[in-house]
Amino acid sequence: MAIGSVTESVEITADVANLNTDNGPVKGYVITRQEIDDMPLITRDFTELALYVPGVVAISAGQGGSFASINGVRSDATNYVLDGIDDRNVRGAAYQLNPNIDAMQEFKMETSGYSAEYGKMAGGILNMVLKSGANSWHGTAFEYFRNDFFDAKAYFDTHKLPFHQDQFGGVISGPISIPKLYSGHDRTFFMFSWESQLNPYGQSYVGVVPTAAEHAGDFAGITNTSGVPITLKNPYSSYAVFPGNIIPQSLMDPIGKKIVSYYPLPNRTAIGNNYIANPRFTPTTIDLSAESIIG
Repeated sequence: MAIGSVTESVEITADVANLNTDNGPVKGYVITRQEIDDMPLITRDFTELALYVPGVVAISAGQGGSFASINGVRSDATNYVLDGIDDRNVRGAAYQLNPNIDAMQEFKMETSGYSAEYGKMAGGILNMVLKSGANSWHGTAFEYFRNDFFDAKAYFDTHKLPFHQDQFGGVISGPISIPKLYSGHDRTFFMFSWESQLNPYGQSYVGVVPTAAEHAGDFAGITNTSGVPITLKNPYSSYAVFPGNIIPQSLMDPIGKKIVSYYPLPNRTAIGNNYIANPRFTPTTIDLSAESIIG
């Protein structure tokens, strides 16, 4: 029997992909709980992690809207969703509730391709999910403190200004139980978080106040910031020039004199900004969030 020749054949088969009429490919990135724990966040603001997603650019200082511009869209076109609930401030376009990052399970920064359920905004969608409770008790507590002990006096300040920043709070979760009445084991769970910030600080302000002579109506030698003399005129005498640039006491209104008495005297020798003040501010913020699951 003669040996036959060797033959080869290549057969290629491919199925036609089904047309997707429901949703398109979503571009974005999920920030997990592990990443939230590992990445340092000096402000404890989870939106800083979203800046690592391609297409997300932080806004410039003083610009309104959300924390970032998504794919070049206006910063007020970002939407926030917290556990399926719209979390966007309709006036300022930022988030309405800033969850404690210890209470957050994960969040996804969707930059494009999101479905119609997240419509309304042309920018990205920041979708946040909070932790839920569990059968066992869990809790965390934290405090970050900073003060002015090692600070130096700023150049324009008369003395070192006070500064204290204290962030503290915690998270607790577990089953809902009422002794002798109800046990939530395997059925009902809760999670509660709390975060506060105390930030008293000082700040310098400069301004213009009347001198001791001006309190008495004596404006002799007064000039503008360019050094040009200013001449005062009497509106009750055909706008004649006041002799010596001095306003007579008889023309001063008693109410005006009382108001002027509340102005402090200058504490700086400068033309224009002759007074510096160092007021103290004490802003306080509190963030609360809660989650429950009933099964």
